Amino acid sequence: MQIRQVQRNDSRGAYGVADHMEDVTMMKWMTLAAVSFLTSCGAAAQWQHAPPATPPYASTRHTAPAYAAPPYAAPQHAIPQQAAPQHTAPACAGPRHALAGGPCGHAAEPPWCAPSSPVAGYPMASCPPQPASERLRCDLERRRRQWVDCGWLGGFEFLWLRASFDQDVALVIDPPVGNVLVPFDYSANFSPRVWLGLQSCSGLGFRTTYFGFDEDGPSRSAAAVAGATPVYVSVNGADGNLTRNATANVGETLSSAHWLQIQAVDLEATHAIVWAEFRTLLGIGIRIGDIDQAFRANVTDAGGMLQQAVGNTLDFTGAGPTLSAELTRDLGRKGCQLYASGRTSLLIGDIEQRIYEMKGAFTTELEDYAEQRKTIGNLELALGLQYGQSIGRAAGAFARVGYEAQWWTEAGGPVNATDSIGLHGVAFALGLNF
Repeated sequence: MQIRQVQRNDSRGAYGVADHMEDVTMMKWMTLAAVSFLTSCGAAAQWQHAPPATPPYASTRHTAPAYAAPPYAAPQHAIPQQAAPQHTAPACAGPRHALAGGPCGHAAEPPWCAPSSPVAGYPMASCPPQPASERLRCDLERRRRQWVDCGWLGGFEFLWLRASFDQDVALVIDPPVGNVLVPFDYSANFSPRVWLGLQSCSGLGFRTTYFGFDEDGPSRSAAAVAGATPVYVSVNGADGNLTRNATANVGETLSSAHWLQIQAVDLEATHAIVWAEFRTLLGIGIRIGDIDQAFRANVTDAGGMLQQAVGNTLDFTGAGPTLSAELTRDLGRKGCQLYASGRTSLLIGDIEQRIYEMKGAFTTELEDYAEQRKTIGNLELALGLQYGQSIGRAAGAFARVGYEAQWWTEAGGPVNATDSIGLHGVAFALGLNF
């Protein structure tokens, strides 16, 4: 093609030869530019397979490679060396809300995390494919950004819980034929739960939680009459080795009451992870617990004078390991989620029991005392629905409603030191991430 051009331009003399030399020079520099581009692309591929110390998924700022001026603009110009892309790993880009269910407010993904974007400024068709390890890492990063919270996490939960016991005995009516057991009629009682924690963008964090339950059972009473006598109640302690009682005969009335208080503080390390379609928050740490109970039964005569009494107090304080887990899953509507949570703990400590007995209008008074080393188990389960909403790019809030049940093994009861305690009821919580 060029030879024909030279032959056609013979008549134009020096001008034809000059055009031919200019074409040859242009082709030469275009060839060198192509070689430079392919060499640069190979360098980018090497850099992609061997990323810098900073993880690529932590980078949100990318500097496009610098190129020298076009080689054909400067004759005899050396082929430039491409500068390696520079990546600056920024600090965490602000809170990302696990419970809010809204946008995380994170900066744009790195180019290699976007399937349709070129790598380091090069067309996808001209550069090597993204390694499988990078694709997996980017996929996990996308999932993590959708829900992991950075910063402070706090909340308050309102629980309306009702207590129950293995031996829920207020008094026993003992007629000639058969016995009638009268239990305490516990009602739902307000119980608070408060938590505050701090979580890093990697998902690791720390959380402290307080739970309290305080219940005064309503007093129960029964009068001993002909055909329904006696009316009595017995208190057992030290695994059945201690027993005291109070008995009302005809014309007398027996009244009893019970009080229960439970307090627990959890100090735990947490880790937020993604498992399949679930958002999971795991915790491991220490629970410190205190359980106090008091039971009292009085026998009065027709004039209201105190004739007999029996009392039982139990005080337990212990600490031990605790494990917790919370799972949430998005439902069809944005912001609506299903949640389930659980906790199990072992509390090792001392339990003190005092049994008081008075007979004959204070003629005789006795008090038994027992102290034992004991291990109490605890299991808590909750299930319900929650709704989360982002508050700008810096915070998120959620509200939840559900059902919760708790079980405290061998924590003691009104008339026995080895009873188990059950709590169950409705829970309503409000939380804030900031």
